[in-house]
Amino acid sequence: MNVDWKLEIKDATGAVSPASDMNEIYSFTQPINDEWIYACGYKWFDPFQETFRQAVTMKVSTDGELQFVQVWGDIKNNDACRAVSFDESRREVVFMFEATSPSLRPSYSRYSKYSGSNTDILIVTMKESGQLMGGWNINMDTASVSLYIGDHSFFVKDGQYIFGGQSYGYKTKF
Repeated sequence: MNVDWKLEIKDATGAVSPASDMNEIYSFTQPINDEWIYACGYKWFDPFQETFRQAVTMKVSTDGELQFVQVWGDIKNNDACRAVSFDESRREVVFMFEATSPSLRPSYSRYSKYSGSNTDILIVTMKESGQLMGGWNINMDTASVSLYIGDHSFFVKDGQYIFGGQSYGYKTKF
């Protein structure tokens, strides 16, 4: 077996995983004829207990140079970035998160008492530099239903976002 390259993200002290700013990568994309790779996944809040996660996005060159590593969400929640794609027409990177953190989703004060416990989908777009362009939340409103994204199951075609996922339960208005 040969290893082309191995990525270890070191923290400020120089320590690697489990103290890393990213513990697992779920998805990555590399624009055509570009040296940069965009990846996303998560980091454990406490890597020794593996109970809570924060979503992570990053941009790394094919030589291993990190341009940015961004940690998303609140402490003691279960957020993960599950898929990333590149929108060639807009020259934007598009990340898809499973979000439980209040900072990554709407206020649930007017929804069902269990809505805040469920997982929503968050779509985030950014320029290649890392500049945030927009964010959109997909949720089931008062239905208290969790939405999930398939790992690496997302692409952009003609400006349209196409992804695979599932819901945990369902509810209709009728």
